Amino acid sequence: MINRERIGEFVHVAAEGENRGRVVLRVRSGRPHPIAVDLAIRIAQAYQARLDSLFVEEPQLVDGARHAFVNEVSISGRTIRSLETRDVEAILGYEARSARQFIEARAAAASVPFMLRVTRDESLRALSVACAECGPWNIIVLGDPFSAHEPQTLVQMLGEIADATAIVAVGPKTVRGTGPILVAVESADRLDAMLRLAERLAGHDDDRAAIHVLPIGETADASHEIEAQLRLALGDVRDVAITMPLATLGAADVAIEAVRRAAPGLVIAQAGGALINADSSMSALARALECPIILVR
Repeated sequence: MINRERIGEFVHVAAEGENRGRVVLRVRSGRPHPIAVDLAIRIAQAYQARLDSLFVEEPQLVDGARHAFVNEVSISGRTIRSLETRDVEAILGYEARSARQFIEARAAAASVPFMLRVTRDESLRALSVACAECGPWNIIVLGDPFSAHEPQTLVQMLGEIADATAIVAVGPKTVRGTGPILVAVESADRLDAMLRLAERLAGHDDDRAAIHVLPIGETADASHEIEAQLRLALGDVRDVAITMPLATLGAADVAIEAVRRAAPGLVIAQAGGALINADSSMSALARALECPIILVR
């Protein structure tokens, strides 16, 4: 393990006994992504934290049923009937119960304390309230895959939820949750915080995952400069490998391709950086990301 004198900014979730935060797993369907659920449990184990699942009922789903022009069409397309509010609420109730059973079984197998509650609110506000209740040390895990059409949402969540230190997401192509942890570093002064998180999640002894660091600069020279800074910061540490890209990483699609080729089991990256920021499309990341990503401030 790395012995550091300067703590600086760091990613953290409070242990259960601290009552200062927890892992918040947001779900919106009865069958959340198993890799996202397993990673939420893994984070809770690493920090001895509680896992709280928040089933969010989007208000517009219920409100829509109140309009006469909203109808339910059968799969065959032959039957059309009006959609009642009670029907939507019944469906949401079933989904919440299914989600509870699915997550509870996996959490129990890992001996992680778990609870699920249901809230009807806009997702960002619901998460803000949930994190503020115990804060400030919460990590949010999104249980359902993000889509290519909501790139700003992930960055916005971390920017607007003051009591969250990181946000975890899976994409529609996520199929792998084990393997090396890839830390995408765009500034050497962020290495300490991101590496501490990677070390927590890497595990121990024979089950320990490899940690790879990918320096990302706007030009090839910038990437090599960051690499030199990282090697200096790491010193004689032997359990962290530096992976250099094959091309300049200034463009987001090139950075994403470098991550894809590394075939990691988990990516740790900075929100607002080359991999994901509020000004760029997330479609490339959605197409390429085959493992979960943890975004830190």
